[in-house]
Formats: sequence, structure tokens, C-alpha cells
Amino acid sequence: MLSMLGMFIAEYNDLDTSPYTKESVDAFQEAMDEALAIMYDGAACTDEQILAAIEKLMDAAEALVFKPDKSLLALAIEAAETQDLTGVVPKAKENLQAKLTAAKDVYDDEDATVEAIDTAYNALIEAMADLQKGGNKAALQVLLTLAGKMVKANYTPASWADFEDSIEAANVVVADENALQPHVDKASSDLTESMKKLVRVANFAALSSAVSIAQNIVDNIDDYVASTVVGLASELDKAKLLLENTNATQAEVNAQATALNTKILTARIKPDRSPLLNALNQAKAVNLNLYTEESGKGLSALMVKAQSILDKSDKDLRQSEVNSMARDLKDAITGLVAKSAKDSGKTKAAAAETKNKAAGKTAGSKSPAPSAAKNSGTASGGNTAAAAGTTTRGANPSATAGTQTAGLNAAAGDAVTAADEGAAAGVQDSMTPAQTTEKTEKNPSESIPYGLYGLGIILLLCLAGFLIRWNQKRQKE
Repeated sequence: MLSMLGMFIAEYNDLDTSPYTKESVDAFQEAMDEALAIMYDGAACTDEQILAAIEKLMDAAEALVFKPDKSLLALAIEAAETQDLTGVVPKAKENLQAKLTAAKDVYDDEDATVEAIDTAYNALIEAMADLQKGGNKAALQVLLTLAGKMVKANYTPASWADFEDSIEAANVVVADENALQPHVDKASSDLTESMKKLVRVANFAALSSAVSIAQNIVDNIDDYVASTVVGLASELDKAKLLLENTNATQAEVNAQATALNTKILTARIKPDRSPLLNALNQAKAVNLNLYTEESGKGLSALMVKAQSILDKSDKDLRQSEVNSMARDLKDAITGLVAKSAKDSGKTKAAAAETKNKAAGKTAGSKSPAPSAAKNSGTASGGNTAAAAGTTTRGANPSATAGTQTAGLNAAAGDAVTAADEGAAAGVQDSMTPAQTTEKTEKNPSESIPYGLYGLGIILLLCLAGFLIRWNQKRQKE
């Protein structure tokens, strides 16, 4: 709708308002200013506000009123004042004087309407026509003088053709020396009537603007919802034909402009689904297992609603609806609440413990005695070296030491794995989707505590291995 308002503003912006009355131009300018204000506000305005601005602008354009033309009235007044009233009956003189006075009053009235001017003009012409007596052609000659000063381009061809016929007939009567008074009277009457029936050319500005806008829509018809442009092309064709009709009346032009503008305002551009589709794909990529059930349910519900909106037909879907749902989805993703590190740590710690037990059972199946030593060493943490020393009392020190070393190494490896996984899980679970993306971009020094922990265990195991081998060597000696 905003782009359609822009088309109307561009069309009316260069309209020449000089031929119209101040009141109608002021109303038109007010409508234009309101339309420009809404255009500058852009997306902040609703479709209803934009539509109201378009309708007001169209109404103001159609309501432009031509300034009253007093030129013919001035000519008639001048002709009446110069009439030779010799031999004219008093009644005809009084009638002419009354009509002349009334005509002057209208001419001096700056607020006189077109209707008042035309009425005064016609009355004065008729009064002069009544002055003729017998074969007196003076009044007819005055009418012919007035007719010769009228501009053909200001009137419809059809009405001007009748007017020209009356002028031709009047000239024949004036040139005929033997013309009787009835002939003069008829010529004067016909010429007067044809003057009254002259029809001014219509104001095509509003219709021309509507045709331009409608043509733009038709040229890009695939961009619009098909059901909203039904009948537009037909009304456009009618309007184009009317623009070519030089005999069209103002009423016909206004009616066609209204019909075409109604079709234009019904036309609606197909909605762009891409913002919502992108937001929905982003939501689908989120691993909801990393977030609280409540926040995850909120996002899931919005995803279902978003899909139902995307499934709507172009006719039923509004761009504002697409944009609003896309924003809601993005807000829901940003607002996801990660599960607490404590909850995630319990799950990861249980997995690490199971893995350690499995490693211990594997070592114990090779040598029961060293398995016990391994378990004892694992339970006491830093007493690994002491556990290694007790193996000297076994029947096979070499085998015991080897088995114990394997068990210690396996336990150390599992401990490091469990610690690293638990730490990683805790960090991951406490992050939002945006933080997860940023995790790899953080300072590497933040991961040093977990690395130092693993390095310490490895060094401890190396020391235990050295003590075991040293003990074996001493026994052999």
C-alpha cells in the first residue's frame, strides 16, 4: 500500500493548480501534505491510514474547480452599454438596464460562482436580443461579435459544431438585405441557444493519473494476488477509450475515474514469505534439548503457528502478518533459557562414572589383585604411588606391576575424559544459541583450567609408572 501511495503522490506532484479556485487548491494541497507525511513515516503507518490518505488525495483532485471565467460576461456588459436604444420600447430598455445592472454586480463579485456568472451572462444576452425590432439586425450582429471571440479549444467538439452551424446561419441572415424580422429573430434565437449549450472540455487529470497507476499494475500483474486484480484490465481499457473521447462530459470522466480507482485500491501485491521462512528455518536448527522445557515449548508453538501462516494462500496472507511472526520467532529464539549447569552436569557425570566402571572391570578380568589395587588407587586420588608399592608382596611382581600400570592408565584416561566432557557440557548447557556460536571466538585462556587438570593427572600417572618400574628393578637386584 505504501508503494501505491507513492505512485499517487508522484502523479499529482506536478499538477498545475493555477486554473483552479483557491479553495479547491487549498484542499488538494492539504491532502497532498498528509499523504507526504504518511509516506515519510513509512512502515510506522497502518494500511488503513495509507488507504485513507490515498482516498483523500483522489477526492481532492477530483474536486478541483476551475476558476470562474468572466471574460464573456465582460464582453456582454460592454456590448449592452454600447447598444443604440433609439426606437426601442421602454419595457425592453428597462429589461436591458436591469439585466445589465445584475451582470455588473456579478462581475464585481470576487466570490461569484460559475453558475452565477453564466446566469447573468445569458440573461444579458437575452435582454439584448429583445431589443431588435422588425428587421433590426443590431442585436444579431452583437451576438456574432461575441461568438467570434470564443475559443474553440475550451469546448467539446460536438457542442462547438452546433455553435458553428448557428454562427453560419446568422451570418447568412445579416448578409441578406431582404431578410425579414422573423428570420432575424430565429437566427438570433438559434445563436443564443447554441451559446448556452456549449460544453466545456472535461478535466481529465484525475482519470489520467488513475490510468497511469493502473497501467503500472497491469504491466506487473504477476506481482499481485490474482483475485485482487480481477476486472482491473477491463476498467483500464474503458478509461483509455474515455480519455480519447473529446466529447466526454465531466460526469462521465469522474464516474470512470471512481470505477478505476476502486479497482486499483483492491489490488494487493503478493506477500514476501522469505523473512518468515528464514526465521522458521533458524528455529528448526535449534537443539531444544539444551534449553528448558518451558522456553522450548514456547518456541515450538510459534513454529507451528509460523508454518500455518506460510501455508496460507496469497489472497489470505498479509505482509504485516509475515513480518510480525518472523519477529516473534526471532525473539523466541533469543529468549530461550538454557538448562542449568547443575542439571546438565548430573547427566554427564553419570555417563563418566559408567565409563570408569567399565574400564575398571576390563582391567580386573586380567588380574584380580591388581584390580583391587587400581580401585584403591582411584578412590584415594593422590595415593596412587602407595598403591603401587603394595604390589611387591604379590606372587608375580612383574605381572602385577604391568597390570596395575594398565589399570591406572585406563582410570586416568577415563577421569580426564569424564572431567572434560562434564566441563564442556556445563559450559554448553549454560549458553544461549548466540553464545554457543560465539564460544569458539572467546579467548583460548578460558579453557586452561580444564587442560591443567588433565595434564596433572597424566604427570601423576607417569610418576606412578616410574615408581613401579623402579620397584621391579630393585626386586630383581
